[in-house]
Amino acid sequence: MSSRPAWRHVRLQARHGWQESAGQGQVLAWAGTPGNMADIVAELEAPDQSRPDLPRLMRQVEAWPGHFACILESANHVLAFVDRIRSYPIIYRIGPGVPQVSNSPYDLGDQQGLVLEETACLELATTNYVTGARTLYCDVMQLQPGEAILFRKDGTPPVRCKYTNYLTEELAERTEAELIEEHDAAVSAIFRRIVDDAAGREIWIPLSAGLDSRLVLAKLKSLGYERLRTFSYGPSGNDDARGASRIARELGVPWTFVAYEGRAVRDYFWSEERRKYWRYASCGVSVPFMVDEVALRHLVSSRQMADPTQAIIINGQSGDFTSGGHLLGKHLERLDPEQRYSLSVIVEGILKKHYAQRPLSDAGRQAFSRLVLEKIGTDQGPYRGQELAKLYEFWEAEERQAKYVVNGQRSYDYIGLQWRLPLWDRELFNFWRAVPYRFKTGQSLYKAYLRQTNPCGMFRGREFPVENFHGWGRAIFPFARMVGMLAGTGAKNQTYRLAAYFGKYSNHYAPYGFGAHLRDFRRLQSPLGRYAETLLAELRS
Repeated sequence: MSSRPAWRHVRLQARHGWQESAGQGQVLAWAGTPGNMADIVAELEAPDQSRPDLPRLMRQVEAWPGHFACILESANHVLAFVDRIRSYPIIYRIGPGVPQVSNSPYDLGDQQGLVLEETACLELATTNYVTGARTLYCDVMQLQPGEAILFRKDGTPPVRCKYTNYLTEELAERTEAELIEEHDAAVSAIFRRIVDDAAGREIWIPLSAGLDSRLVLAKLKSLGYERLRTFSYGPSGNDDARGASRIARELGVPWTFVAYEGRAVRDYFWSEERRKYWRYASCGVSVPFMVDEVALRHLVSSRQMADPTQAIIINGQSGDFTSGGHLLGKHLERLDPEQRYSLSVIVEGILKKHYAQRPLSDAGRQAFSRLVLEKIGTDQGPYRGQELAKLYEFWEAEERQAKYVVNGQRSYDYIGLQWRLPLWDRELFNFWRAVPYRFKTGQSLYKAYLRQTNPCGMFRGREFPVENFHGWGRAIFPFARMVGMLAGTGAKNQTYRLAAYFGKYSNHYAPYGFGAHLRDFRRLQSPLGRYAETLLAELRS
């Protein structure tokens, strides 16, 4: 698309899941499964050239199920919007007149060069993503989850609309039994919709030993869907794959394991193909979520996935987050729902967990605290524990989940696979954001739902333990405990970090070698820190 009419401001890569229809003075571009856009298109083309009522239009969009992003251009306007979790990014460039709008920052750089913004680069190196509406590039912005923006071509200021939000004042003040029934209805509605839409096509499920992907598989199986395939990956013998193998076997579903080992992992990581994938998937916002892309490439190239254009991938992101699995830990102590706290409790929790890839300087801590406060507000409170928990989840939903975790879907788009993301679909998004804190700690409501409904008998009394080390690597546990008794907790934790090179995530360390790990394991919290350094170096070159 190097040659465009003068009126055109949409600069789109019509690939990787995006489609486009262009006509006389109009462009309609979309990704995913949007709803009926006829009314929205008609209002943009209204002959009186009045500014459309954006909040009213977006109330239609809020009711759409599934995952999508849209860019519409008419003679007078450009409208762009993303779904509730920003599952397909939209990027635009600030400048005189109407900004250019695209699904990639690199389509916005042909007239003016893209310049990296150093504060954003530092944030990515610390968190693996850029928060807020910024990107890695000066004057290049991104739409945030559940956001729309409308530009008028007469140069008047754009109108923004946050049409849906994970932060809600609603609370589902119901009994556990009532909430379980409501949750079951939401899950059933979503999966029945998936079954109808799949229409007999082959569904592939990345399966672990955890709860979420197991629920995806068991629910589809319980609804009688027949063409199911599962796959797992990682170092040979890892507990997640062992548990997944048992689950698939007991449900009578084919299962494939793709080993991530040594040279094959290193060769792919340092290949030009991986660099191209990263440039696309980072979208100027995040380090790509490196999980199943190697396994998918193997399934396609080996023709185990016979027709990728007809296959559908369904994973279990982000059931652990929505159900409360991220509310507790070393970063955040248990909150009393009615006790009063300062906002600093949440700010410190976010910094401790999410800005943790490398040690923070005092200046960095202050700068990133300001960015967190830009998102959640500056009122220091006091807040009830229930209110603080909702603010914490709001930040993570719209930053880490949307910008980094959900962005893992780019691995499917890159090789032309269709996908669905049921545990983030409309009904469950609306359900979980309103569930009170007391039902989320320890994922208590979610686990009670799984035990009570017990799809395909896979949850009641069924445990598939997963350790960070497998095989001979389990010897690290008694050794680290001994180190802790002799030299303290800090030394024990450093022992675990050093040994992580040989654990369940060894494939993420392998591209850099043990020497790099030995040099940097005290400086970098995990391999993600190295990924960030690699991405930034490649973008600078």
